[in-house]
Amino acid sequence: MASRYWVVNGAGNWSDTTHWSTTSGGSGGSAAPTSSDDVFFDANSGASGIVTVDVVNANCNNLDFTGWPGNRIITIGSNTLNINASLTLVNHASSVLQNGTVKFLGSGSITTNGNQTSASPLIINATGTYTLQDSFTCPSGVAFQVQAGTFTTNGNSMNVSTFVTTGSPTINGGGSIVTLTTTGGNALSLSNTTTMNAGTSGFFLTAGGSGDGSGIPVVDLNGATLYDLQFNAATGFFTGNNHFRFKTTGTLYQLDVSPGQLFKGIAGITITTTNCNLSATVANPITIQSETNGSNWTLCTSNFNTSPNVVVKDCTVGACSAIQIDTCTSNCTGFKVGGRPSAPSANPGIVTALL
Repeated sequence: MASRYWVVNGAGNWSDTTHWSTTSGGSGGSAAPTSSDDVFFDANSGASGIVTVDVVNANCNNLDFTGWPGNRIITIGSNTLNINASLTLVNHASSVLQNGTVKFLGSGSITTNGNQTSASPLIINATGTYTLQDSFTCPSGVAFQVQAGTFTTNGNSMNVSTFVTTGSPTINGGGSIVTLTTTGGNALSLSNTTTMNAGTSGFFLTAGGSGDGSGIPVVDLNGATLYDLQFNAATGFFTGNNHFRFKTTGTLYQLDVSPGQLFKGIAGITITTTNCNLSATVANPITIQSETNGSNWTLCTSNFNTSPNVVVKDCTVGACSAIQIDTCTSNCTGFKVGGRPSAPSANPGIVTALL
């Protein structure tokens, strides 16, 4: 294992040996880094210019930007930067790592120091464990994937566009809040061989979509158990950009839904929650419905905490027979009908549940 320092001020390509030295501020001419080399960008690496990853797979062991001056970035483009150990970023206004794919392949820590990485996707494909050392915030559109190994949030918050697992990784959620900002597609997707140690962590979806199918944010649990899931698009009911969808069966300790949201389930699935909190208002009702008209899905909860103005269509409710609606015209199995003064439905032809 050796050290590689970026030297010689100005822009340059990753593969250019004139920019690499075995000592900080030393002479260039050393070989480009390999997977066993620790790479440093420090105070002697120059104050300006773009470093361009110009090879399909650029490799390093540890990657450390401590002391690197401002106005310097690494752009990866259509290529991949492979990190075999730890990543330490520096608190710059601009993203240090931009564009392209970053893969974490071995084991180590990820320290951002407040820097927002805009490279995408960011992939944990580890042989060991990667642990966040501080909050992990990315600009809009950055996808986060865990394909292998163990990813531990260590109680730190995350803000990414999507969170997806494939293969058989382990996720240790601790008490972290993971904010997901995509407006369509798989916002949260867990493979059926993911080991999910949720702790008291929460996944908060903050940007709904409109319409049906893959055009709205999708939650694909594949039988996993989460602690807290929130639908919280910052929009009113009548804007239309407030739709979310459950794709597969799963279990939640808590489901929190803000005013004005519409959430759907694929026909035949079951979402089981201990607590279901629906904060509907007159101006912004909450709608629960099936993806397929006339075909039910099941929302099974022990504690249904809600205000009036919840709209239900093609949904079966389980484990809470006391939930009462005034009129049922479309498949509201398990809801108790009648016994309250009627109120107008927010959507004609859809059952309004006054809970």
